Amino acid sequence: MFKVIITLSLLALGGMLVIHEQMNIGQFVAAEIVILLLMAAVEKIILRIETVYDVLTALEKIGAVTDLPLERNEGLTRLSNRPGQRPRCAAHRSRFRSHFNEAACA
Repeated sequence: MFKVIITLSLLALGGMLVIHEQMNIGQFVAAEIVILLLMAAVEKIILRIETVYDVLTALEKIGAVTDLPLERNEGLTRLSNRPGQRPRCAAHRSRFRSHFNEAACA
């Protein structure tokens, strides 16, 4: 809509200048072509601004995550990497219910 309004106003202004012999028809056509090309370039830039804004927002979020303090590793027990040794897990008196049946581990 904006482009149409600008084009119509330029045509009206150029027509007035040609009628009053302040500009010849060749100058009018050349000026119209240059202005339309400039408007197309500006329109492309405006359409790309959203992508640039999304990239800047993503970089800001990544920066916020990387600025967080590191978690402490105190109190963690590391498992042994010795061959033949496996971690053991035992469930004592646990229950679960599913839609198939009810089971209990003792």
